[in-house]
Amino acid sequence: IRLCIVTTVHWKAFMGGAKYQIKCLLERLVPLGRYDIHYIARRTPEDERLDGYNIHRIGDGKAVPRFGYISDAPALYRTLSRLKPDVIYQRIGCGYTGIAAYYARRSRCGLVWHAANDTDVQLGMKVVEKNMLRQRLERKLLSYGIKHADRVVTQTERQAQLLLENFGRRPDAV
Repeated sequence: IRLCIVTTVHWKAFMGGAKYQIKCLLERLVPLGRYDIHYIARRTPEDERLDGYNIHRIGDGKAVPRFGYISDAPALYRTLSRLKPDVIYQRIGCGYTGIAAYYARRSRCGLVWHAANDTDVQLGMKVVEKNMLRQRLERKLLSYGIKHADRVVTQTERQAQLLLENFGRRPDAV
């Protein structure tokens, strides 16, 4: 089974809670030897292979692009098309959520989206910033991804409630 993990940052480039949880997940999956795992992110370590899985950098490896993660849409879509995953696990709500959902629907692979925080499942703007176009594009892609994911995972009952209130769906797991 080819599994692609799609997120913004690899924990070796910047550690945060969601990245730590992905690390824990990989520490359980890699030893099983049942998955061909590919980690796709904007900010990654230089290694192309690490601890039993492959790493693929999309974008320039720097911070969020000026117009958001939609800027990486062609590179992310091309990478997924080349790898042909059976399942995509997408973590951290952003433009990548929508891009992964779009790819998954067209290629008939499964998409599991995992909320990273409460703002991922709220309708308002995720981050207060001056670039309103970026904010709107990110929210539109995130909303599309949430609505079209095959499975949704939340971390807490509060996130599950927000998901139901704002997107009309229940998580498959909490």
